[in-house]
Amino acid sequence: MIVYAKGMDNDIYMRHIKEFAKANPRHRFTSKEERNADVVLTEELSTEEIGLYPKLKAVFAPIVGKNKFAVKELERREIKTFFIEGTPEIVAEHALALALAVMGKIALHDRNMKERDSWSFDDSYWDSLFGAKAAILGAGRIGGMIASYLRPFKCDITAFDKRSRECGGLFDRTTDDLREAISGAEVIFAALELNDETFHIIGKEELELMKGAYLINIARAGLVDEEALDFAVKNCLLKGFAADPWYEYPASYPEGGGGACDDCAPSRFDFYKSPRVVCTPHTGTQTLRAREVYISQILRRLESYLNAG
Repeated sequence: MIVYAKGMDNDIYMRHIKEFAKANPRHRFTSKEERNADVVLTEELSTEEIGLYPKLKAVFAPIVGKNKFAVKELERREIKTFFIEGTPEIVAEHALALALAVMGKIALHDRNMKERDSWSFDDSYWDSLFGAKAAILGAGRIGGMIASYLRPFKCDITAFDKRSRECGGLFDRTTDDLREAISGAEVIFAALELNDETFHIIGKEELELMKGAYLINIARAGLVDEEALDFAVKNCLLKGFAADPWYEYPASYPEGGGGACDDCAPSRFDFYKSPRVVCTPHTGTQTLRAREVYISQILRRLESYLNAG
């Protein structure tokens, strides 16, 4: 078979792919465009691109999210698709870091000391995660890892999930009622998959129920209504907000940006500039370890596919 590594210019990925190619000499591997490819290894594939490969039988993606792939077109053409399990432990670690940063006012004090040479102790009291009432929206692998990381802080943890899951005692309680989960919570972690059911699952009414709480979004921006979030931050409904995913992305974003240029803001509103907001540019898995895991996971699946063929 011909395997085309499309746009896989990451040094870690290419090192693994070259080693994999040497171990599988019966198949031809190339990083140059190959229209006769049987298999494409890539991080994104549009409907138009799919049509360029008439012999395409399978697509392998070293990422978790499917939003950069024309999944329905692949299904229509009966092209097999393979994605990875990901690194929930690393995403959860980033979620915890965001919570500690915004609740502990770490980013705020860091900015003050660097930009203003300020030793002011005004508004210096911060909120500890220890013993806090936490709600985790999404009881999947990421939500479960967040819960395990919260255990040493002796948090009281409620998980919200519409699906019945075996949670192995990770949470103190679970519910399929969103409002029940967030009512009275001091810190809320959004770790849900974004789909038609969860789009804007956190709106104006839900944010009002979070009054005085911290909201941490580690999943997708679309879970939270953008305009309602702007109002909640600016009117101090939320005590603080931290996020890794955003509403607008630059064209050069590593996993495929939606913007036409690189000078776009993360939101059409400016709430992200608030001192009570902590931002990261969707780097929750941007670690060398995660990249090693990602490419290893997808190459294992590719090996099984090639051997079966």
